[in-house]
Amino acid sequence: MAFNPFGESRSDYRHSIAQNYLDLKTEVLLGAEFWDHLGGTGTYHDLLFVYAEAGLEIRLRLQQLFSIESP
Repeated sequence: MAFNPFGESRSDYRHSIAQNYLDLKTEVLLGAEFWDHLGGTGTYHDLLFVYAEAGLEIRLRLQQLFSIESP
């Protein structure tokens, strides 16, 4: 699973449906395990950096779009 909404650690995972139907210890990769498996060591942290950088850029653009200039 690409994202663990309950925290960084596997032990934090609490989605009851997945826990009932999947063997989380042997069948599922969560968060960093998932992304590092796909892209190699450090991929997860690289993605977090890209998301943070994009978020900052988008926030600045939105601030510019919605700023009201005083007359």
